[in-house]
Amino acid sequence: MKQSIQRIIHFILVIVLLATSIFTVFYYWTATTTSDLRSLPTSLLTVIIFYILAQLIKRYVKKSMKWYDWIYYLGLIAILLPLPLFSSEGDWIFSTTKYGSLLLFIPPLIELLELILSKKK
Repeated sequence: MKQSIQRIIHFILVIVLLATSIFTVFYYWTATTTSDLRSLPTSLLTVIIFYILAQLIKRYVKKSMKWYDWIYYLGLIAILLPLPLFSSEGDWIFSTTKYGSLLLFIPPLIELLELILSKKK
């Protein structure tokens, strides 16, 4: 019984992670100016905080971390990199945030696939 409750909580957390990462990826892929990357809207910051909280809660539910659980740190660094770099301009900032935001999407996607495949076994 306890195992099934943990599995349900894990599944809900993965769905939350997927939803928040899709929102974040969409924002960064639609950003057109560097000011869009530096002055983040409150809704995006709230979503990023929910993403981080879901990742932390998932650690306590799962008890073990796999290799892809560490990828989201790189994604967080990539999306927050433009904030301290006030004078930087160029396409490299857009490329870093666009492709770096995808690193937030990859771990929950892999976990969702693992959950679906393990359920079939």
